[in-house]
Amino acid sequence: MSDGLSRRGFLGATAALGGGALLTACAGGGSGSGSSGSGGGASGQITYNTFLDPANTKDPRAVAQTKAIAAFEKANPKIKVRVNVDPSGGNVGKAIAARADQPDVWRATNFVVPQFVKQNGFASLDKYIERDGLDKNDWLLPLSLNQIDGETFSLQMDYRIPVLLYRADAYKAAGISTPPATFEDVKRNAAALSAKGKMSFPIGLGAGGGFFPGQAFLEFLGAPMLAEKSGGKLFAPDGKEPQFDKAAVQDLATVVQDLYASKASTKAALNWGYTETHQALQTGSASSATFGVYRFNSLKGSGATDLAWAPAPAFDAAGKQAVQGQTIAINNNSKKKDAAWAFLKFMTSAETQANLAHGGEVVSRKSAYTNPYFQQPEAKNLTGWKDLIQQRGQVVAYSVNYAAFGEIVSKAISGMILQNGSPGAAADEIMKNYADKIRG
Repeated sequence: MSDGLSRRGFLGATAALGGGALLTACAGGGSGSGSSGSGGGASGQITYNTFLDPANTKDPRAVAQTKAIAAFEKANPKIKVRVNVDPSGGNVGKAIAARADQPDVWRATNFVVPQFVKQNGFASLDKYIERDGLDKNDWLLPLSLNQIDGETFSLQMDYRIPVLLYRADAYKAAGISTPPATFEDVKRNAAALSAKGKMSFPIGLGAGGGFFPGQAFLEFLGAPMLAEKSGGKLFAPDGKEPQFDKAAVQDLATVVQDLYASKASTKAALNWGYTETHQALQTGSASSATFGVYRFNSLKGSGATDLAWAPAPAFDAAGKQAVQGQTIAINNNSKKKDAAWAFLKFMTSAETQANLAHGGEVVSRKSAYTNPYFQQPEAKNLTGWKDLIQQRGQVVAYSVNYAAFGEIVSKAISGMILQNGSPGAAADEIMKNYADKIRG
């Protein structure tokens, strides 16, 4: 692994990627997966765009990533990896728009993949999958989650399902022994949990920590709610027309309005995103929130020692939840696709995935869960989340203009709360403005 980066290389890469910080990944040990990551005759240096900073030694996910990269380089001595740290993922779109040949590999959430594929930014992986006999059935959820119109453009790194994260001490003090299973339960608990001036269930529609307004809301509440009301569907396979109707959107808006009216959430949280919700759970100013499983370990290790989790509230206690997560893909303009594929194959191999699980992610390969690590007490939550994903998770198709959809939802729902509007009017606004956007 390289020890540094030249000024010229840094400036060139930064210009191409819209100012992202390009860092050299640091070796941290770990074992390779042998032939699972073999790059054959591939060689050279590839740039990996990820939200995880190898300089952060306190984030277990970043530590696990650093070890995995070191293991890859050990197994593939002719290939070196440099890491471009891109917390919001915004550089991916910029690089695609510029047709830049770097980064060679990037991580992207499922809900932005359709947009990047439409922009011809991701390389098709099917020829590599067929050539190397990658097991298409060794995934917790169908590989269709990574396909656009039947063609595979990314491989799943982890799966993320919304869960209720709550401060157990606050629930105990409020006399609540059972976490809420439905939105009606959340409303009933609001008064007791909010009695001391703490929000019991903040709902934010901002962009903090994300790429667009409403991103966190859609991930943890909006998309699962719409999918539950639409029989497991969100958008059409081509990523354009919604497969939910106005009634589903109105049901969503009604729940949000009711939760604000019950004081479960207050206007102080209206513009919150990932960052603010994380901080509120960490400090205890919010007693619970629907959040991602990947936040649990970092919250628990940063002061929220009484943090516990339960399945996320839904319209129905057994309601399905839309699942997405982080994928790994190849830049369609990369000049080092063979080396990039070797890296993808290694990072999604069962052995590497088992090692990445130490960071707290629900890794994607079924066979990874045969690793002895998952029998350890420290992996109990991971296996619980894995079971939850298999029992209540469902694959949905996302919009090719998901960022625009998020902005439209954020504006309409925020306006409803601030102006005491009606859920029906908010639903009309969302359906009309999205139709205008997608057809315009």
